[in-house]
Amino acid sequence: MGLSAKNPKVGRLRKLSGNRRFRRSEGVFVVDSVAPVHEAVAGCIGDIEALWVDEMKVVEFAELTATAEDNGVVVHDLAADVLARSLDLATSPGIAATVRRRPGTLTTDVDPNGFDLVLVGVSDPGNAGTIVRTAEAMGVQRVIATRGTVDLFAPKVVRSSAGALLRMPVVDDVDTPAVLDHLRESGRLLLGAATRGGVEPGDLRGFDLANHPVALLVGSEAHGLGAEVEDALTHAITIALAGRVESLNVAVATGVIGFAITEARNAAGS
Repeated sequence: MGLSAKNPKVGRLRKLSGNRRFRRSEGVFVVDSVAPVHEAVAGCIGDIEALWVDEMKVVEFAELTATAEDNGVVVHDLAADVLARSLDLATSPGIAATVRRRPGTLTTDVDPNGFDLVLVGVSDPGNAGTIVRTAEAMGVQRVIATRGTVDLFAPKVVRSSAGALLRMPVVDDVDTPAVLDHLRESGRLLLGAATRGGVEPGDLRGFDLANHPVALLVGSEAHGLGAEVEDALTHAITIALAGRVESLNVAVATGVIGFAITEARNAAGS
């Protein structure tokens, strides 16, 4: 018989799924989609705390759970529908993992010539997860999230990142002034997405980005970067828009500008 909803272990899983402060205090987050769970078992064994399987899906996930158990991962079978009721999901795939966060600070394992991405008050979980996924594809070394940004380890963000949060170094919940001080002290060029008044992404080819560490800062969907951050920028970057559209989705804008930065860094370094 699988664990019931009243079991304390299930109660902790439910709290990890729904409570940001608890996730942070425990240093654990929930992965609740199938492909990233497979990836976690295949590549992040040391970081997996446990697997959670609906008893109706035990046969379907037998090979996966056997691999996990062979590597010392605890596997919990849950009574029918208990997992679905414990997760922040309309429909559960029948399996989830709890994964330990890898600790990191602003000064941990930093490439002195690396490319950082900074989220300043980005509030939408889907956008945040997409940005993390895009950051990995752009060759970003780490993602930094200022205080006021959505929890990057919330289940919806983890799902939207399509597994990238299992691989990308993340530093989060840091005061904006502390982030700006760190970026400036490390000699980074501060490039920020702005709705008007900046250089176009294509102009970045004329900048010496290969020989400087770079940080791209993107702001909230409603308020942008804010005056404090805009005043600190080395260069503001503005995407020219056609038609009557006033702005782009922050995840789309991040991709457009970020890949322009990557192209400029690669071109200058070749």
